[in-house]
Amino acid sequence: MKNKLYDLSIKKIIKYGRKKYYPLTIKGIARILTTEEVRNNNKKISEVIDKVLNGESIYDALKGFDATQTQERVAEYGFFSSILKDFTDIAVLDIGCVLNNINVKDVLKEHCNSVWFCNVAFEPICIDVPVYYHISTLENAALNNFKFPLVTCFSTIEHIGYDNSQYDSSIPAKYTVPQNESLISAVKKLGLFVEPGGTLLISVPFGYREVVKHPATGKISSQIFDSESMNLAIETLISLGFEAELIVFEAVKNGWVNVGPANCHAKYALITPGAGAVAIIKAISNQENFQHKKRTISS
Repeated sequence: MKNKLYDLSIKKIIKYGRKKYYPLTIKGIARILTTEEVRNNNKKISEVIDKVLNGESIYDALKGFDATQTQERVAEYGFFSSILKDFTDIAVLDIGCVLNNINVKDVLKEHCNSVWFCNVAFEPICIDVPVYYHISTLENAALNNFKFPLVTCFSTIEHIGYDNSQYDSSIPAKYTVPQNESLISAVKKLGLFVEPGGTLLISVPFGYREVVKHPATGKISSQIFDSESMNLAIETLISLGFEAELIVFEAVKNGWVNVGPANCHAKYALITPGAGAVAIIKAISNQENFQHKKRTISS
């Protein structure tokens, strides 16, 4: 099943979307959210997305609520929507499948003609935009040399190289300590999928540099990045011909606020049910006269 590209028509998407999907519940590392808390998180995500789609800046949209009660998806989905709203009828490539989520299905449907997912394992589809699904690691991803006007990779790079048997036990773990090797190689690979003039969005948990164990396996499953490692990622993208910037949001009682990377040392799951801060890289391929190319798929 690995390294294969699947065309999921609307009919197939509906079929897969009807399957029940129970996301992994993190115990011990991040507090378990109650049904009410999940509902409140989704409500806050919707509110932030609505604000940015109506013209409010993402920095203002993420203020005015207790972010310590929310997960980093509020900042990630909000920022993504603030970028996607300026695109029309495009194909989006999402590495890690984080956009396969009901919170962004409306904005995807409004601005995309198709979404291409690349992930180590298949997840039932819960958006109703035409989908391609590529089962592969990022390292081995092969997409027929296609390039995209918008490529995303949210909360995924931190897992590369660590024990991810909760997703696919056949992938061996390489690392047990914080390292930058997988970050740099991932950034280089992601850059290959971006069209000239296109946009790349990357997010990772940010703050105190450490590794995190997964509660289901008891093994180290991810790492938290810091200012030094993110600077290396930025430098790599610049060397590849991108204009890149780093934006960091930290959870406080007045929202997910924009902070200086060097001054952020948030601990994972210390005051939030997830990352205490999230780093987002926005990178644009530095070429002129770019027009967003349409790409559609047949059902």
